[in-house]
Amino acid sequence: MLIITGMRENLLKILVAVIESHACANWGIHPMFRDYACGLMACEHAPEHIRTDPTLLQEFPRRPLEGLDQSLCWNTIGRIFDFTQQLMKNEENWRRCGMADDAKWMRGVIEQLVGVKLDQKLRDALDRT
Repeated sequence: MLIITGMRENLLKILVAVIESHACANWGIHPMFRDYACGLMACEHAPEHIRTDPTLLQEFPRRPLEGLDQSLCWNTIGRIFDFTQQLMKNEENWRRCGMADDAKWMRGVIEQLVGVKLDQKLRDALDRT
């Protein structure tokens, strides 16, 4: 009975992890439960007691899931990249529309988000376009 209870507790933890991961994806595109659970079983960042649970391993054989990060959220880096690209498009559009101050502000947001500061020569070139 303890093994069944432990397995159910670990299964519940997988369910919570997939829900949290899906929430991190803003309830958008996300792997199906089974694919996520197999990926979680293969993830070095998942708790050991889950990764080594023999009953769960039988149900969800280890299969790496690309994009699963150490917080057990899927595709966080991809979403940050997509969001950054959208901000860059907005900056370019604002610059083209003559909204130079707004474009400079957006550039500052982008630099802060990605942790990169453009050199002055490149900043000046962007401001002239």
